[in-house]
Amino acid sequence: KEIMKKLLTERFQELAGIKPLYEQESDTDTVAEILRRYQSSFSDMLGYANSFFRAVEEGKTLSDYDSQEGSRIESDPSWSSIKETLQGQELYLYLLYHVSKISNIQPEVPIGNKGDLNNLINSILDDITEYNINGEELAEKFPNSPNINNLGSGDVNEDKDILMKLLSLNNFGLGGGFDWEIISREEMYKILQSGTLNSSSYHVTTSVATQQGINRSNSDDVVDKYASSLGGGTDRQGNSISEMRESIKRKKLAESVLKMTKILLSKRTLNEGPADNLELKNMAKQLFSKFKKLGAPVQINKQGSGKSDLSKGGVILVVGDNHVEVSLIGDRAMGMEDEIKKEFSQFKFGRTNIDDNPPRKQIFVFPGETTS
Repeated sequence: KEIMKKLLTERFQELAGIKPLYEQESDTDTVAEILRRYQSSFSDMLGYANSFFRAVEEGKTLSDYDSQEGSRIESDPSWSSIKETLQGQELYLYLLYHVSKISNIQPEVPIGNKGDLNNLINSILDDITEYNINGEELAEKFPNSPNINNLGSGDVNEDKDILMKLLSLNNFGLGGGFDWEIISREEMYKILQSGTLNSSSYHVTTSVATQQGINRSNSDDVVDKYASSLGGGTDRQGNSISEMRESIKRKKLAESVLKMTKILLSKRTLNEGPADNLELKNMAKQLFSKFKKLGAPVQINKQGSGKSDLSKGGVILVVGDNHVEVSLIGDRAMGMEDEIKKEFSQFKFGRTNIDDNPPRKQIFVFPGETTS
């Protein structure tokens, strides 16, 4: 009975011009290639920062490793203080922040000039949104990536978490750029969750005491009083009082910067941007998959990417900054309007424009609850 029902369903699909599910093409190979490219590029970026870090560890300058980019970092006002105060993982993260801003790296790892890791994750989502993903096939291509079979299932937060793990916990050195010795996969995963490589302590200059409210300390007053009591410029051992005072100041400044950096690193929190646009993109992606499974011609584009033409019928999805434009072309597609509104009732559906040549309904979808 079930076999007969299946055969009848496939026969009706054939008469309606709809391909059975087993004949529909999957874009999994393309998605896997995109994900591997991001893994490799992210690993290479970590490796670039690793080379700068090793140069410092060996007593070299950053410009010894890379004259152009090393000199750029060394010219940053914060470097003179940072190189004396940070070490280990904290120094590496500072260097990674600056490496992420290199112009040759940004196209492959689009973090931007402000260390925005959310921008990287969102860019990956943008690149794979239009593709039809077969979860089982994708899991076979990434066997060490748990839950990757759920990528594109409809939960934006889960998709982002899967991608963060793919870049860190499940990134096994593609591109050969990084050996994970300085910072573990688990620690990098937490940094990706924080949403940023940036830290206010990276912008501290020699005037940090004033900028951060670190006022003249009691220790400085003690040194000054000691110098006055001696009535001269040296102490009883012949040491310069002014040099002693400056040494104490430098030490306290270094301790303050280091303490502040540790606090900021330990308090990294998830820096999520507005979720509205991501939710809309995810809705468009689900609609794309829905119509593709039905065998209907469907296109998904970013706003301003060019004009689409499905004059013989189908669905065109245009994703804008704060809305999705859904064009249902032809009687069969137009008949899906009520079903779409019911399935995505958490969104607000605006006006519906109707054209006759060809028959078309143009629906505008916005974040928010549905209003009729």
